[in-house]
Amino acid sequence: MNSNYPVDKGVICDEKKSLIYRRIKFARVLKGVAVFILVLLPFQKFPETVISGGKDQVAIPLPIKMFGQIDEASFLFFTLVLVSFLLLNPRNYRLNNYPFFKWIISFLFCGILWVFVNNTGSMQGFLGIYGYLKNVAVIILFAWLSFDINDFRKCVSATILVAVVLSFGGIIGEILALGFNLGINILVDDTQRFGLYRVISFTGNGNWNYIGIYGALAFFLVYAKNKQKFYYSKLTLILILVLLSLSRQAWICFILMFLAIVKINKKIVCIMTPLIVCASIAVIVYWGGITSSANMSGSLDESRYFRYFTFLQAIEIINDHPFSGIGPGMFGGVASVIFESPYYDKWPKSFKEQVYQQKGLDQFWVGLFADMGIIGGILFVAIFVSIFLVLRKASRFYKRIDNKEMEIFGKTFYVFIFCIFIMGLAGGINCAFLTFTYFSLSGIYISIYNKNRKEEYFG
Repeated sequence: MNSNYPVDKGVICDEKKSLIYRRIKFARVLKGVAVFILVLLPFQKFPETVISGGKDQVAIPLPIKMFGQIDEASFLFFTLVLVSFLLLNPRNYRLNNYPFFKWIISFLFCGILWVFVNNTGSMQGFLGIYGYLKNVAVIILFAWLSFDINDFRKCVSATILVAVVLSFGGIIGEILALGFNLGINILVDDTQRFGLYRVISFTGNGNWNYIGIYGALAFFLVYAKNKQKFYYSKLTLILILVLLSLSRQAWICFILMFLAIVKINKKIVCIMTPLIVCASIAVIVYWGGITSSANMSGSLDESRYFRYFTFLQAIEIINDHPFSGIGPGMFGGVASVIFESPYYDKWPKSFKEQVYQQKGLDQFWVGLFADMGIIGGILFVAIFVSIFLVLRKASRFYKRIDNKEMEIFGKTFYVFIFCIFIMGLAGGINCAFLTFTYFSLSGIYISIYNKNRKEEYFG
């Protein structure tokens, strides 16, 4: 400033106070938006389900379709916010703060390279890469934004509340379906297992596995946040949701998390016993289904089981293209369906129709290695390993400073990484209300951990 002109220090102070106030106000709005999104996500497909009634060829109004894309809009919104923060204040948002960032960037560049190496269409390739990273990258957005413990607790409480609401919806749906033949393909799926309908509650068609795994995550969020009203009631209701999903994946994930996290007491044993019994029966039945789908020579009958057929097709592609795959967006994901990948052309008609109907395969990991080859697949797995290590380190930090609640939250998040792996063995990992919620909560948790670690270091 020109020294010939007098400086009104009071005006400068007022401007600084005004700028700080505007930043605080915007931060509050941003955090409110985050909670709002976490509450809405599980319900984003429900209006479509109500209108379609489980039928495919039903015209969906544009506003309903847009509501069903909340996760996509949220990812773009928070990305724009973060980019603006980086441009305005780059010192506070360093790109090398988190080890998983370098693996995400490495996978991104590998994917771009494979687009050109495999001569994949640029739009198809980039949509394929986006499909892999859109929910995983959420952890970066939320870890970089500044959250405190109260923000985290609000988000956790919102997730728990949603799980309880979904549980009530599932119970009501099961009663209506069994007793009155109502709510089928709206609150429950039309398929049965063990004499019960598979609940989807308010999450929309096809989400019986995901709602069960979401319930498993919510159960242990309740367990970590144990100083709350209706503690055992919430645990019981959410456990019912996991049970009524009739999902073997959800039951296995739940038991895995239980064994890793929970300290045994009599009440917990009483709550867990029904799930252990059901899971044991499910494993026996599932193994029987596997063995019955194989003929006497030990090879799988491709005409009988879609999942095994697609698995064998993916293995064949990996054998033919081991290092660079066939290019992102060419096999398994939404992009391969939108751009009508030629790799489905020689499939049996019913299997090809099923891929197009469900917008991809229900086996994420083999699809990833077919698309991206061994190199790209290892880079993607490295992202999850890095996230696991950061979360485990954070949990051990809170154990050292005797913060039991935050320690169990951290343990819940890093153990859940194994649930995502299990989920991808017989399904996708891009269920918005599950993976977006998980990575956003994990990102907020890491953000708080970094703050607390710095506070301890600097005294």
